[in-house]
Amino acid sequence: MATHPNAVKSTGAYEKAPVDPVGARSSMLFIPAIPMVFKSLNEGAVALTVMLISAVMLTLAAWLLRGGLTAEAEYNARKVAHRPALPRKPISSVLTGLGIAFAAYRSEPGIVATILYGLAAAGLHVAAFGIDPLRSRWIFERLGYFIDGKAIVLLLRNVTKE
Repeated sequence: MATHPNAVKSTGAYEKAPVDPVGARSSMLFIPAIPMVFKSLNEGAVALTVMLISAVMLTLAAWLLRGGLTAEAEYNARKVAHRPALPRKPISSVLTGLGIAFAAYRSEPGIVATILYGLAAAGLHVAAFGIDPLRSRWIFERLGYFIDGKAIVLLLRNVTKE
């Protein structure tokens, strides 16, 4: 059997292996908290508290980001999907900005520089990882059930064209 010269050859059993949505970019965000903890040990009580708060915020932000990337991958894999109940990626961006602001306050106690560093970090975080899907996705003429407060609501919605 002849094959076309430009045909793509199969690479084996792992050709369509699922890719983990949580990549190295988000895993590397756990690293900045480690030096903050060790750097704060030789400082006074106020510096220790500020740096530990910063490290906790950055670690929580990285953890929420991993969950947000996983939730976004699950959302994108389905034709009918609910938006994430907890917007993990925007919360992660806010926590990253606050964590960097606390760390900047330790180095440079001025409020203006602290706010600028925090806003820059949060903005770069949003630019790098995006935000969570904000709307649920429905199939045309498909009945969807979801819980609204204590009542189950039946909706008939059209799917958005992508």
